[in-house]
This record gives sequence, structure tokens and C-alpha cells, in this order.
Amino acid sequence: MAERFKQDVMEDFIAEYEAGRTPNPCLRCNEKIKFAALLDKALALGFDAVATGHYAQIVEVPDGQADGGVRRELHRAVDDAKDQSYVLGVLDSDQLAKSFFPLGDTTKPEIRKEAAGRGFSVAKSPTATTFALSPMATPGHG
Repeated sequence: MAERFKQDVMEDFIAEYEAGRTPNPCLRCNEKIKFAALLDKALALGFDAVATGHYAQIVEVPDGQADGGVRRELHRAVDDAKDQSYVLGVLDSDQLAKSFFPLGDTTKPEIRKEAAGRGFSVAKSPTATTFALSPMATPGHG
């Protein structure tokens, strides 16, 4: 996925920035990598869906059809301070139907408590603030 990331996220970011616009690489990565390339790969391997650590919720609501079906809608996370639904707004209904965000109905302190209870050292790690396109965060760079 490194080449796809470089082309669809990094090069897009540079082109948009040079054109005087304010790009959002997180939005582009979700759209082009996590929920296009990665989801397609997961489905090709026989998986039904993907789950990510995004703080957002998917809520099932009646679709209004006679068969009593439902559709999935993207909603804000319970934790307003960690909500990431805004970077997932580019997802279409098919992608939402095959996505799960298990952190969306909890808070960061609750997640840290759960991690600590299970003995995960990440429970005490600082919140990630590294920009994904920085040399420190980009695989094979820096």
C-alpha cells in the first residue's frame, strides 16, 4: 500500500498545497487507502468488513422500505473531544455497510482503563500527534 499512499495521499497533499488550497490528508487517506484499497483487499481475502480505531459511530436506522431493512449512518462519537466523524464523511453507504468503529461509543479514558486492565503498555502512552506525512511517521522515510 506504500505506493498507493504516496500517490493518493502524499502527492495529492503536495499538489493541493502548491495550488494554494488547504488539503486534509487524513480525509484523503480514509477515502483512498483505508476504505478503498484496504477494504477492497479485506473483501478479496474473504473478510466481511473492516474495523478501525476511529472515534465515530455507525447507527442503524430504518430505511423506510416495506421489507423493514435498515441503513447505516455515520454519527459523531460519544467522546466529543476525540470525535473523528468529520474525516469519515467521505465514505459512501457501501463502505459504511462494511465498516465498524468500536471506539465510537466510549471515551479515551475508558479505553486507557481497559488497556491498563489487560496489561497493555499503550495504556500510558501519549496521544498520537505526529502528522502522518512527516518523515517520522511515513514508512521508509526519515
